[in-house]
Amino acid sequence: SVVASLGQALRGQRALAALVASDALYRLVVDNVHDVIWTCNLAGLFTYVSPSIFDLRGWRPEEVVGKHRLEDVLSPESLTIAAEALQRNLEAMDTGVAVPPQTFELEQPCRDGSMIWTESHVRPLLDETGQPIGFIGVTRDITERRLAQAEHALLTTRLRQAAKMEAVGQLAGGVAHDFNNLLQVINGYAEMALEESESDSSIHQDLNEVLGAGKRASRLVSQLLTFSRRQVIRPEYLSLRNVIEDLLKMLKRVIGEHIQLEFHPEP
Repeated sequence: SVVASLGQALRGQRALAALVASDALYRLVVDNVHDVIWTCNLAGLFTYVSPSIFDLRGWRPEEVVGKHRLEDVLSPESLTIAAEALQRNLEAMDTGVAVPPQTFELEQPCRDGSMIWTESHVRPLLDETGQPIGFIGVTRDITERRLAQAEHALLTTRLRQAAKMEAVGQLAGGVAHDFNNLLQVINGYAEMALEESESDSSIHQDLNEVLGAGKRASRLVSQLLTFSRRQVIRPEYLSLRNVIEDLLKMLKRVIGEHIQLEFHPEP
């Protein structure tokens, strides 16, 4: 009887020591993990937050537990996403459907007023009878990843836009070369007809108009070739201001009405 009692006491001490060691290991892991481990009740009130909340958002656990709800730690848009999803989970569990863990990318305010993006893995927290009593989650900072994704998307958009502009330039260059060949014929015949006509005749004035229009068209072709970067280099003296003003007429049509382009040269 005495031996049995001593054996039972030793087993109890070992169980207690194992429980204490298990709890110490759990605390060691939770207190040192970089991600934030948290629980909240069905009303959204936090019932536990690991110490890493301070590194993530600048709050201490005792300032959050029992005081902050989901609406206090999420932006309005993120709160709507999370609340609707968690409500759907609870409704599904009421019908006996097993709800797997879910992952959310949510925006959270920090104590200093800055905003960070986080990734939270959340699942329902059940009691001994299997009834939901809240939620348990693990949250980590993904701000740098979100910024990298946004930068990648921006670079992809710019690359596509550059490819479109290159295609437009190639098309413009090809059309301009063909059109330039036609203009050379038109202007050439107009010049020869002018030489053969009387200077005071009406036909002479009409031919001057034709030749003037042809030269203006040639300048437009030159602009298109410059735009497509297929302009043949022919050094000549020119007014840079006049060249820019001529190019602006074409550029305003190219960039669209949503962009206002202004040119303010010195007198």
